[in-house]
Amino acid sequence: MKTSNKLIIGTGICIILGIFSYAFVMRGAYQKALANPLANELRIDFKAMKYLNLNYVSYVTFKHGNKHEIVMNKSDKDSLQIDYQGDIINLKVGDIHNVTIYCPQIPIVSFAKKDKLNYRDDTPIYIDGTFQSGDFVATSLINTNVEFIKCRFDKVDIQSKEKAEISMEESEIKLLNLILPKNSRLNINYSKILAKNIILGDSCSISIVGNQSVFLK
Repeated sequence: MKTSNKLIIGTGICIILGIFSYAFVMRGAYQKALANPLANELRIDFKAMKYLNLNYVSYVTFKHGNKHEIVMNKSDKDSLQIDYQGDIINLKVGDIHNVTIYCPQIPIVSFAKKDKLNYRDDTPIYIDGTFQSGDFVATSLINTNVEFIKCRFDKVDIQSKEKAEISMEESEIKLLNLILPKNSRLNINYSKILAKNIILGDSCSISIVGNQSVFLK
């Protein structure tokens, strides 16, 4: 067998072993979290990923943290599903009171709400004020409500395929890129936007509270 073929086969085996080993690591973290009978919270470590596919029907909060971790009530453990594909994490959050995702930097997020029985248009994703730098990038938003609360980001880049509501409360964004389809809403409350590139569809609404001159140009 040629040396090049051996290298290709060896590389493939390493990738497959890496995938299975990480699956066991995540399962181990989950079982370890369940093993503590005194803890009401379930804390699950996960590996840093570039992309996050988030399917949810309940409240999800992103907070800054030194490690990647999902925190939720242990009683809701059966409503959370996690799997991954390469550098993508697929996270399905069922009808849970609240889930908090800690990470040093938010991955590129794709949102979806597919559970029509529990679907609520106004259930928000909270971006907590513990984020004071970095970027927030979200693609393929589907009927999603995102609220930035006392955050600071170098860039916020959101592209939505269906109507969305984006709210910024006492936040500072150096560059705001938005592509929102018809019937979407943008709320700017006492926030500072230094530069913008915004495309809005028909029948969109913008609410501005506070001095925000960049939106008046």
